[in-house]
Amino acid sequence: MEHEGWDDAVFLKSRMDDKIKLLSSTLPKVLVEHSGMYSILSKGIHELSEQECLRYFNTLRLGIGMILDEELAELEKSKQRDILSRAISLIQGEIAE
Repeated sequence: MEHEGWDDAVFLKSRMDDKIKLLSSTLPKVLVEHSGMYSILSKGIHELSEQECLRYFNTLRLGIGMILDEELAELEKSKQRDILSRAISLIQGEIAE
């Protein structure tokens, strides 16, 4: 990353919870607030039985859904900003004549 104060070496040596904190300004808020989701998913992939995974499935599905909802809302906001910017530019062009 090319941000002021960013240190690749620190990032690469960090644990995942700390990496999430370091990237908190760019990650979905839900993931930052519930960074433990990553460790649950990782443990599920590497260590938990299918029964254990099924027990945690609904909670993790809710969290992933919230992350996706947040991302979709940001995309919609971005589209709305673009529409507004174009409309204002058109209006300014019309009234400047």
